[in-house]
This record gives sequence, C-alpha cells and structure tokens, in this order.
Amino acid sequence: MALSFHDAAAEGDLVILFSNLDSMSTATLKAGGATNTKFGSFRHGDMIGAPFGSKISSRDARGWIIMLRPSPDLITESLVHRTQILYHADIAMIIGLLDLMPGRIVLESGTGSGSLTSHLIHAVAPTGHVHTCEFHEKRWQQAKEEFEGYGLSSCVTCHWRDVCSDGFPPALSEEGPKADACFLDLPSPWEALGAADKCLKAGGKIVNFSPCIEQVARVCTNLETLGYQDIRTLECLTKGWGVRYDLAKRPGGVAAEGKDRTRVGRQPVGEMEASPSVSVPPSSAACPGESVEDPGALKRKRGGVAEEAGEPKAESLLPELIPDSLHSYQLPMKGHTGYLTVASKPPHGDRTMPL
Repeated sequence: MALSFHDAAAEGDLVILFSNLDSMSTATLKAGGATNTKFGSFRHGDMIGAPFGSKISSRDARGWIIMLRPSPDLITESLVHRTQILYHADIAMIIGLLDLMPGRIVLESGTGSGSLTSHLIHAVAPTGHVHTCEFHEKRWQQAKEEFEGYGLSSCVTCHWRDVCSDGFPPALSEEGPKADACFLDLPSPWEALGAADKCLKAGGKIVNFSPCIEQVARVCTNLETLGYQDIRTLECLTKGWGVRYDLAKRPGGVAAEGKDRTRVGRQPVGEMEASPSVSVPPSSAACPGESVEDPGALKRKRGGVAEEAGEPKAESLLPELIPDSLHSYQLPMKGHTGYLTVASKPPHGDRTMPL
C-alpha cells in the first residue's frame, strides 16, 4: 500500500512548522486551534486548506513560519525526544549497510522517538514493511500515533514487546524467516540476536548500534558464535561547515565622517537586499520567523551602528559594500558517539565456525 500524501493540509494532519534550521516543531491541525511559538501565535484555520510550503503569518503579522509536509529529514529535526535519537550520518549509513530498497521487510528493536523508523519506512515503501518493537508502553503508543499522523501507518507495524525476553512476533519466523534486514538499538543487544536470527532470511543483514565499545565486543562475539560473516564495526562522525561573508567598503565610497562603516560577519538580508552587487547565503536571512519591514531597526537590533540625525540611512550605504572574502567555520555537531556493527547471515549450511 502506498504512503498517504496530499497537496494541502487538512484538519487532523500532523505538519512541520519551520522557522529556521534550528527551530522546527510539529502541530496537529484542529479547527479553532492555534500554535504558540517564540515568533508568535499561529491559527490552525490559516493552515487548514493551505498548500504545503505556504508562508503563514502570526496573528499580529509580525512573525511567520513555513508549513511543511513531514519528510524523514524534517521528522528527525522536529520530533519530541522521548529518547536519544540517531541523526542523518548514522541513519544514512544504516540504510546503506542494511541494503534497503522498496519491497524489503525490516525488523527494528528500540523504536524510541521514531527518528530512524521514519527513514526505514521511506526506504522500503511502498511495497515493503517495517516491524518496529518497543518495550515501553507509553513510547510505543506515542510512536504509533505519530506514524499515523505522518501518513506512514500503511508501511509500519508497531509492536509492544521486549524482544530480549519475548523475541520478535512469531508470525515473522513461522513457516520460515520473513525479514530481509534487522536493526538493533538496545542496552543488551546480544540478548536479542537469537530472536533476530530466527526471523532473518539467509543472506540478510543485521546492524547493531551501541554507544559503548564493550557492548560492541560482546555483540561481535555472539555474532561469530551464530556463524555470521563479514562482521565489521564502524563509527560515523559528521562535521557541518558554514560560510561567512566579510564585507568591505567599496573603493571610493563615502562613509559618514568619523564612522567606520566596514562590517565584518554575516549580514542579515534586511540590510543587504538593496544592494544587487552583494550576494548573501540563504542561511543568513534576517531573524527567522520575523518580518523585515525596517532594515534600519533590524540593524540597531542586531548591534549595528545606530543612525543619528543627519546621517545617511543604512540603505544609502549598501551599494558601497562588496564581498571582500569568504570564511568557513564549523557548525555545532548533532549526534552522539556510537558504533555500528554490521554482519551478514550466511546461506543455510554455510555457517562459519566461531574464531
């Protein structure tokens, strides 16, 4: 069954409210409802019936947000953290190591906040299926409701069970193993390896995430005992880099007497938009979620040189500024230390002897 998507938001939809890359949240649309953020109060009535990607203004028209359809990347950035989550570097590696494609059947133990699960669903949709297990009842119920809100419920089944003690659902191993891949994120993953092995087809892949190298060593030992092959452990680290424009005064430009108008640093769009000769990266937009009606006021708010009586307005100085040089700088890293262990289940009768 295909995932459920439509072009415009409807009552009951779970949508992403985007302010900037560091400020996203979710909301379930209700008639007469509203969502309050630091950028203002936003009526759900303005969102219901509007196309995804619409710019929604706050009640006082001073702030705005963009209403977006949930996607795996946006879900990871906006979901409520019930547990520590996996981010894009690990997620991309996991999907590649599991060799996922549409039509695959995937097992997951440790649903948690559902970050990885949403990516697994999109990797195997529309003809595949994800069976995810969570032992904590409240987290299981919340994840189930969120997948329904995201429109992903047709390709995922949430199970409330402890796979370490109860194993995976019997239907996945009756009449032969049904799963093509398995992912484990558990405190004691070696206790679930036997249950995963019963459900995993010959040639299937299993990936385990553990934050501690002692856990990794024990998992590798148990995988060898089960006869798994090609056992490898990897660590994924990600570094984000930003670009900053240094702006210098154009030669021959006129600045106010006694004032140094050279500005160093990223310039808000509100200050730069009047100068066609200066290109500004999208990430340097004026205060996200705020309307830019008075560039001079924004300049004062951002710590720029205040305009005094008799001085030329900020806009009149803009043509004098040109990009002088570019500087890169490291952005905060999202993620946490962990190790990915991957192994392949060999064909029947071809299991290697433990080392």
